[in-house]
Amino acid sequence: DITEIYNPNTFEWYTAGKPTTDLYKPAEMGPSILRPDGTVFVTGKNGNSSIFDSRKGIWYPGPTFMTPLNNPCSFSETAAAVLPNGNVLTVCNDIYNSGDIYWYEFDGKDYHSVTSRPPTSPQATSQLHVIVLPTGEILQCSISNYVDIYTPSPTTIRGFEESWRPVVTYAPLEVGRGGTYKIEGVLFNGMTQGAMFGDDYQGACNYPLLRLTDLKSMYVYYCRTHDHSKMAVASYDPVFTYFDVPIDQPLGNFTLEVVANGIPS
Repeated sequence: DITEIYNPNTFEWYTAGKPTTDLYKPAEMGPSILRPDGTVFVTGKNGNSSIFDSRKGIWYPGPTFMTPLNNPCSFSETAAAVLPNGNVLTVCNDIYNSGDIYWYEFDGKDYHSVTSRPPTSPQATSQLHVIVLPTGEILQCSISNYVDIYTPSPTTIRGFEESWRPVVTYAPLEVGRGGTYKIEGVLFNGMTQGAMFGDDYQGACNYPLLRLTDLKSMYVYYCRTHDHSKMAVASYDPVFTYFDVPIDQPLGNFTLEVVANGIPS
């Protein structure tokens, strides 16, 4: 269970210590996901969790997740996503009954059961992948072609710190249909990768989305972004990206926002 960190600036590896709880046994781990406060929430197949403080370089134990039947959760082959306020939405199986699936929110210290269940709930967590939407909601897809949306509470969606917002330092005052434009600022990639999955798949969404809102109709439109200057998360270095205005974009006056993991500029 020894962990290591790779430094891309020096091309070197160094030890990050050992988690304070057993996560690996029996032979699988769950998602490991960075939260905006700099902690990494790591889950294991046996229901245990551990937390790595990346700023202090230390590990400390997280809660052991239990199902309503008082059985340990299994995070093997499961997904997790960071909500705008920094909580983590995660899903698990009952370790003794893999057909029982449960959803929880982890707030950095403890976990809370999500009482509502998706209408198209599958029988195995390995069938589920999640991604953070620009609204702060979570899109959940299954290999059975079912799609569900988790809507957190309004306080969760608006509960982010102001220092986590993307900041636009330069944007064009006018744009035209079919045009490509540059936009500059900081935190365009957000404070976290957004979504993760066990050891088979990762659904990182640390890329900027560009949102146009019609000031008259309040209709919302999105522009494709591309050629990002950097992909680093939780970085306050200046960055830029390019966006393409749709060829059929309606005319009018719009607000322009950069959205990263559900948090708008």
